[in-house]
Formats: sequence, structure tokens, C-alpha cells
Amino acid sequence: MKFVDPQEMYDYLFGSKCAGNDTVAFAELTAHLWGVSARVRDIAIDGPGDHLIDESFLWKEGQTVRVVMVSRLGDFGITDDLDAMFGYKVRLPLDTPLLTNCRTEL
Repeated sequence: MKFVDPQEMYDYLFGSKCAGNDTVAFAELTAHLWGVSARVRDIAIDGPGDHLIDESFLWKEGQTVRVVMVSRLGDFGITDDLDAMFGYKVRLPLDTPLLTNCRTEL
């Protein structure tokens, strides 16, 4: 299933979560993303290299990520491990412009 935008993906996944099902989908990043933890305030988007960067969190524009969590607060938990069923590395707010090509299958 393909979604029109991240909001539609969130609505579908949150409904699935409320029904007791897995919350798994895929999307592509629209910009480079890096961070030092799973907190939104520690994420830098397309900025210069003046940040504490953990190379394992360096994800490139166009890279496919897996959405493994949605919260009632309106955010996504994503990981670069495309086989993961849980365990996000980064949380992104619903209104982020960072996700595109949202879908339920690779």
C-alpha cells in the first residue's frame, strides 16, 4: 500500500497499533539526517558539520528507512535497519518534511 503523505501513513499505522497489530512501514528521506540519540532535539538536518555526529546515525537523502513506531503524540520512530520490527533510532514529528514515498512494502 502506498500513502499520499506522512499524515496518511501515520493515520493508517496508528489505527493498526490501536487494533493490536504491528506498526511497520517504509519511507525515503528527503534530506540528510544525523544525530547523537533518538531525541528530536539532537537531530541536525542538512546542517554544517559543527555537531557531535555518531557516524552510525548518518543517513543520506534518498535512503530508505523503516517506520517501526507511531505515538499518540504524533511522531514516528524510524530506523535504518530494514528488517527491524521494533527499536527505532530516531523520532521524527509528524509534520516533518523528511519522509516521502511512504509505503507498507519495500
